[in-house]
Amino acid sequence: VELASDLHRNSIRHLSVGPDETVAFAMQWQGDVTDPVPLLGLHRRGSGAPVLAKADLAEQLAMEGYAGSVAWSGDGTRVGITSPRGGRVHLFDAAGAFLETCRRADVCGLARGVRGFVASDGTGGFSEIDRRLTPGQVHPDRAWDNHLIAI
Repeated sequence: VELASDLHRNSIRHLSVGPDETVAFAMQWQGDVTDPVPLLGLHRRGSGAPVLAKADLAEQLAMEGYAGSVAWSGDGTRVGITSPRGGRVHLFDAAGAFLETCRRADVCGLARGVRGFVASDGTGGFSEIDRRLTPGQVHPDRAWDNHLIAI
């Protein structure tokens, strides 16, 4: 499976496998950050070409060409990507349709949560995301890494 040649500067960096074996992949654009390229792809073996998911133009540009993490929600109905550069979490349905944006400074870590997702950020914060982002514990003396794994 390959992306179209005009996306050869979109570097696939992170993967998350959904309950139906659909692979969500987060990308980082190595070209001009003002190009509103997709940063989320979905693919299931044997299903043909990957689905490239995009938010609306303003939100796509706000991500600054950088998706730092990807995860499926706890119930497997949504997939999210984060952008610490843009301070955003973009949420999509399982087919790749854009649903909403949650804003959080330096957000990057993302993992499935009980009700949706759990996110971490570089300012020491943990947040839950269900239909909206709910800030949780904050540890200002800590800066979390880009990666978060549910155990």
